[in-house]
Amino acid sequence: EPKECTESAQSRFSLVLHARYSGERSATNMAIIEAKLPSGYIPVKSSLRQLEKQRLVKRLEVQNDQVTLYLDQLTKEAASFTFSLEQDFPVKNLQPAPVRLYDYYETGEHTEAEYSAPCGSAPDVDTMENSH
Repeated sequence: EPKECTESAQSRFSLVLHARYSGERSATNMAIIEAKLPSGYIPVKSSLRQLEKQRLVKRLEVQNDQVTLYLDQLTKEAASFTFSLEQDFPVKNLQPAPVRLYDYYETGEHTEAEYSAPCGSAPDVDTMENSH
């Protein structure tokens, strides 16, 4: 969010992850969501603190290019997890970032998706530098 590239979305946007369990059992064991970050983006710390307060979130880890959520479980009911990302430095030709969701004890139960930053590529840096 937002889905369109606006001036503010270039520097900051929210990643909304929707997850639910669709397997044979009524719920998963502990579930893990690994959300890679687009190049040049970092998570907003205050949004991570809000995320940690959510009922299903057991703990949260932040590596250089990834946010990992440890969830108590997932049921057939959809759950949403949101955090914000801000641009640390512009990157040209920004690639989509993968998100992986899996059951910690039943790793065969997994799914993957991709998301893109609302502004897929940075403005041409050369043009900006030569405009003075």
